[in-house]
Amino acid sequence: MLFRSRPSLPPHLLTFAQGEEEQVLPAFVRLLKNNGLDRQNDGMPLVFKAVGWVGKDKREQGKLCLQCYLPGYQRRTIRSRRHFKNLLSYIQQQTGTAPVAFRNAVLRGICQALTIAGMRHPSTNHAFTRNTFLTWLRDANEPAHRKLLTSLAKWCLQSECRDRRPHEIRDQIVTYLWKNWGDLNSSADFGEFITGEEIELQEQGQAFDNLFRDGNITIEVGTVHSVKGETHTATLYLETYYRKKTDSQRLLAFLKGGYPPELVSKPEHIENLKIAHVAMSRPTHLLAFACRKDSISGHEDALTKNGWQICTVEELCGKTANLNAMAD
Repeated sequence: MLFRSRPSLPPHLLTFAQGEEEQVLPAFVRLLKNNGLDRQNDGMPLVFKAVGWVGKDKREQGKLCLQCYLPGYQRRTIRSRRHFKNLLSYIQQQTGTAPVAFRNAVLRGICQALTIAGMRHPSTNHAFTRNTFLTWLRDANEPAHRKLLTSLAKWCLQSECRDRRPHEIRDQIVTYLWKNWGDLNSSADFGEFITGEEIELQEQGQAFDNLFRDGNITIEVGTVHSVKGETHTATLYLETYYRKKTDSQRLLAFLKGGYPPELVSKPEHIENLKIAHVAMSRPTHLLAFACRKDSISGHEDALTKNGWQICTVEELCGKTANLNAMAD
């Protein structure tokens, strides 16, 4: 069975007043702790992310952007390493990401395993790549090719749903290799590659640390586009300003459960709905949407009736912040 039961938490609206933007992430930490998510023990890694539509710094224009919540935030680029020293690293790096990214990582890991075992393309004597491997296998053994595609789909689903730990998926892939290539060269290098436990990190294009840390909780901050296809334990959708309005100004009617035809006919609303859908479909345990308090003023009852639980930055961490200010 691929899906496990998970605790059901209502979606939260985390509201803040102007000037409280930098208290939003600490408040989200408090929300995680209040719901015991920092102690979640289902065998899967804890992944906490805060995402927004706009990653460009617009503070000088007085517009909401990711830098309002995390002043040191900078957009970054990531280059994938060509090779890792063990199969587990290929799997771990892409666990919970978009299926195509995970599938490609698994194929690169399989090709690297075959290369280390001394297996090369019989026609060119070159090491296999993802494409040359799949093409060769299809031409040489169509049933084996179909079986691999089925297995890839299964591993991708397990990763996306976080139903299996990376180690378990790695072991399934190793079993696949032995079943189909039982005569692989079992050298010390090959053995280390398929059993190695030390995780190598992705190579960073620029060393920007877009992380907010509080005790044992680390929240990664990024754009919605950067997490497309990922799965998180909890996700905070941060309101930003784009094309003359903020997210909540466009989405309020939808958050209350409506679907006004006059709004869904507007391209900017359709685009915002798509962005919100990507952000809000990431978490397995808790979704929170951070928005300005005045954006939902007067609509609290309708939002609550539609299932939202409303809390404020002041309620979650205001008292602590005031005590710290008095101590200073």
